[in-house]
Amino acid sequence: MRNLLALLGAGTLTFVGLGWYLDWYRVERQPAPAGHQRLQLDINPEKIGQDVQTGIERGSEFIDSIRNKPGSQQTNNVPPIVVPTPGGAIIAPNPAAPPPAAGDGWRPIGSSSFPVSTDDDAARRFNVRPLPPPR
Repeated sequence: MRNLLALLGAGTLTFVGLGWYLDWYRVERQPAPAGHQRLQLDINPEKIGQDVQTGIERGSEFIDSIRNKPGSQQTNNVPPIVVPTPGGAIIAPNPAAPPPAAGDGWRPIGSSSFPVSTDDDAARRFNVRPLPPPR
């Protein structure tokens, strides 16, 4: 619960600071009658919309640049297969693409040449004790 409240507080502070920096709103102090102070908050929704749209465009360009980076898995110029479905289209990798070399990247679990051990074997090897039950 405390972690959730801390996350909410951090998100609020980030939003407030970013909004002030990007001029999404302006807080002004004005004198009021009888010596009181009045705070006025002016919100600029058009600026917020423009900045959010710009951020989305930059984020998609960044993701596209990562996907289209030379040396990625789609090095051949054959387009991927598009499978139509009722909810939209699923883009599947091209089956004609060559598999990655044996030493490149990660390997799925279970494809190693080592025997797979059970949890009891691992606990005995590394001297791991079970956790106490929660209170």
